[in-house]
Amino acid sequence: MTQHIKPTVKLALLVTISLGATACFGTKPKNEYFYFLKAPAVAKANAKGVALSVGDFTASPGYTNQRIAYRERENELRYYAYRSWVSAPPALMAAAVVRHMLASGRFSRVDRGERIKDPLALLEGHIEAIEEIDKDNQTLAHLAMTFVLRDASSERELLRHSFDRTFPVTRRHPHDVAQAMSKLLNIELRRLADRIAQAVK
Repeated sequence: MTQHIKPTVKLALLVTISLGATACFGTKPKNEYFYFLKAPAVAKANAKGVALSVGDFTASPGYTNQRIAYRERENELRYYAYRSWVSAPPALMAAAVVRHMLASGRFSRVDRGERIKDPLALLEGHIEAIEEIDKDNQTLAHLAMTFVLRDASSERELLRHSFDRTFPVTRRHPHDVAQAMSKLLNIELRRLADRIAQAVK
């Protein structure tokens, strides 16, 4: 038996289908933005320096996520929906460390893992925090890390370098936070390169 649909019901169905089609095809997609840590691009090899291998880095819970983390409350961590690092923080940081150590002019070679044969020392790192902090109308970039330098053959610890620092950001925006993170990292890695060079003499 053929069912007859009332005109008002037909109109409602047409409007619903039309709105659904608009939602699927008529809206602009959300833009995604990816950020990296700025590091020197120029390598300065030192023939008298040692070969340094940079191992895999780790991160505390909450900071392995590729999305940029921020905190408005001390015990609550949030993430930007469409703002991310170009890679997860452990990989992001390890790559930045390689570039900084190469640019320091302290080492003959610097690279990741097995790319260097018979390195003298191995550098490992752990990220305690990499985040934006929003507190009392102020935005801060917060970076906390621990580096451990080991003898590559014996795995004996040669050096430990830790820091927990914040840097003021002019506006609440991931772009500015990434720039502040880069400045923090630049300061600490220059110190670390000097300390490593002394430790492996």
